[in-house]
Amino acid sequence: MKERTLWITAFIFSILYLFFLPKEVSYFYDILIPTIPTICLLLIVFTSKTLETAPYDRFILFGLLFFIVGQLTHHWFIIGLFFFLIGHLFYIRACLTLRQTAPSKIATLCLLFYGIVLAAWVGGNIFKSGAVLLGPVVLFYIAVMLTIGWATIQTRKWILLFSAILLIMSDSIFMINMFVTTIDGAAQWTLGTYLFAQFLFIFHFPEHFEIRKKVLE
Repeated sequence: MKERTLWITAFIFSILYLFFLPKEVSYFYDILIPTIPTICLLLIVFTSKTLETAPYDRFILFGLLFFIVGQLTHHWFIIGLFFFLIGHLFYIRACLTLRQTAPSKIATLCLLFYGIVLAAWVGGNIFKSGAVLLGPVVLFYIAVMLTIGWATIQTRKWILLFSAILLIMSDSIFMINMFVTTIDGAAQWTLGTYLFAQFLFIFHFPEHFEIRKKVLE
C-alpha cells in the first residue's frame, strides 16, 4: 500500500507541474514541486526488499540522491550539472550490473554520431560565446550522458534502453535550449522526459527482482 501511495503521489505531482502549474510561480514552488516525484521514487527504492542484495537497486538509490540535489540546485548551473553528472555515473554503474551482452556496434556508432553532432552544435555555441572553461565541462557531460545509452544496450532490457533514450532527450533539450536556441515549452519537455525516464528505471524493479507485486496491481 505504501508503494502504491508513493507511485500515485509521484504521478500526481508530475502531472501538476507539467500541465497545471502556472508559468510564473515562486522560486520555491518551481524547485519543490518537480522534486517531489523523484523523492517518492527514492523512497520506493529505499523500501524495496532487494535493496541489500541487488546492486542495481543500490546504485539507482545513490543516483536518485544526486539527481534530487541536482534538481534542487539546477538554478546554479555548474553546481546542478555536477550533481546530475554524478547521478548519471551511478545509473551507468547500475545498468552495467545487468550486463548480458557486448554493446552493438551499430548502436554504438549511432550514439557516437549523435554525440558528435550534439557536441559540435552545443559546444560550438559555447566556445563562440567565449565560455572557454564551460565548454569542456559540457562536452564531458554529453559523453557521460551518452554512456547511459551504451550501458543500457548491454542489458538487453528494452525498458532500460527506452529510459536511457528519454534521459538523453531530456539533457539534449535542456542544453539546446540553454546554449543554442529557445525551445517552446523547454522546461516541460525537459522535466517530462526526465521524470518518465526515472519512472521506468524504478518500474524495472518488479519485472526483474520480484519486488512486491502490489506495485503492478
